[in-house]
Amino acid sequence: MVTGLGETENRAGGAMRAVAAFDDRVDEAFGPLRGRAVADRVFYTATIVGEDGRIWLAIAALLALRPASRRKALRVLIWLGFETVLVNGPLKGSIGRTRPEFDGEHVHKIRLQKTSSFPSGHSASSATVATILSEGSRLWPLWWAIALVIAASRVHVRDHHASDVVGGLAVGTALLIDEQAHCK
Repeated sequence: MVTGLGETENRAGGAMRAVAAFDDRVDEAFGPLRGRAVADRVFYTATIVGEDGRIWLAIAALLALRPASRRKALRVLIWLGFETVLVNGPLKGSIGRTRPEFDGEHVHKIRLQKTSSFPSGHSASSATVATILSEGSRLWPLWWAIALVIAASRVHVRDHHASDVVGGLAVGTALLIDEQAHCK
């Protein structure tokens, strides 16, 4: 039996191979959707409205119009800002994962990302805001549907690996779970 560093390296290599296999399977599952007009329009639009949290900022602005929703709107803005700084700063900076290879041209114009691939910022911000918006809301399926379509769009447009998206969703959700635990 191998012990010490060799065993650790073997486990890490096995985990990385499993992640790569997961990413490949999900990418293959998106293959039949790519190049289809409706799917491309939905996913590219989702990527675009997810840029810089645009859709979430617009929803926060709408919430702020109603006095009863202003506190939630403010929470969305604060947590979206915190998540963005955390994910696009220390998390992406410390991980440095390369983005998926893409040789073709995108069917719709999107901004090319230059930061690390892990975790997906679109997915993290979407999960953060969907978590806040879902609190006590009958519209929680809508908020999570928007968040998950934005997250899936990142794989469809080949700007992220599936594991980047899962990581982003986990980070975004965990931020609010932690916040909720400390506020009780």
